[in-house]
Amino acid sequence: MLSGEALDIAFALRSLIGALTHGDGPTMEALREAARLSQAEFESGLEELESIGFAVIDRETASEARVIVLPPLQVYLEDLENQGSEDF
Repeated sequence: MLSGEALDIAFALRSLIGALTHGDGPTMEALREAARLSQAEFESGLEELESIGFAVIDRETASEARVIVLPPLQVYLEDLENQGSEDF
């Protein structure tokens, strides 16, 4: 399970780029603002997402660093949203 900070960032990423998108992402500053976290909380949560392969920071291809969403993050969030929605 993700920490609160990482989960806030994950849902902010999804709201900024859409539920089915991966391989793209917002600038780090836009994401931090959308997640409404302090700088320390943002860095901690982002490090967690990177460490488990949910996102990477692209500092090479743009003038501003971007947080790139990887497919496992979208699958994880989809699973979270669908928990408990099964009718028995």
